[in-house]
Amino acid sequence: MVEMVGLLLLLLAAGAAAAESTTLNIYVQSNSHMLDFETRFPLSMSVIMNQVRDFYNSTDVVLQVHSTLNEDIITASKKEELSLHFMDSVMASASQLALGTVAFATPGKADLPGGGGDGVAVFVRPFGALDNWTSLKGHTILSADDSSRAVLMAQASSQAIGMDLINSVQMIAYYPNLLEAVEAYLGGVGDALVLPLCAFEYLQEQGQLPASAVRLLQINSNISADVNIRSSCLRSTLLYPGFSMLASTTMPVKLRQNLQAALFAQSDSNERWQSVPSLSR
Repeated sequence: MVEMVGLLLLLLAAGAAAAESTTLNIYVQSNSHMLDFETRFPLSMSVIMNQVRDFYNSTDVVLQVHSTLNEDIITASKKEELSLHFMDSVMASASQLALGTVAFATPGKADLPGGGGDGVAVFVRPFGALDNWTSLKGHTILSADDSSRAVLMAQASSQAIGMDLINSVQMIAYYPNLLEAVEAYLGGVGDALVLPLCAFEYLQEQGQLPASAVRLLQINSNISADVNIRSSCLRSTLLYPGFSMLASTTMPVKLRQNLQAALFAQSDSNERWQSVPSLSR
């Protein structure tokens, strides 16, 4: 009988220990060039795990890294109390409320393939009256399906002056690809053309978009006060990091602050992290 009671107590203790384990889920956007997140950021992963263990005063922390599509990341984040997300900064900025997340860190500019920054170039007719965000109200904007990210960034930037670009213009016409959008614009369709960073330079080099046919709409008058990222390409907005780390809003604020401080304090030049500039500055 005594042995049975002892065995029962051991089983109960084991069950309690199992129940106290903490699971940290990291969702990595599947098209973010960072599918192998653990291999790319080994020191950061260690820092994150140590901070979670310290916060919960437990060594029983389970880490799970998931490759997730954009539409699935929203559903996943709402189900998890303790989760981090690594995803496209523009998508993150546009989706933070829906995701229930807070952006708190981005890798340094040398840490990701594809460069360290992104921006938008908005072009209008060379002799037209359009000269700022507000003047675009009621007009038609052209872009492409494969450049919808640029429109999201333009939308975020317009919100800095209290304007809802997408719902203020007459329409945004999306063409199957960028070249078709440019050809339509040169043919007289629309009033403004939204291009991803450096697309204009490429199109000009290919002879597909003459510089004389467009005028850059410089939306941000403080464009020289950039984040610590550089680009020689024409742009209408500030430059922003390509990817961001987000935390679920259900994560304790103190833990998120600890994670941010620990990541920023890393000395390894291959895994530097910095604050996330607001897309609506």
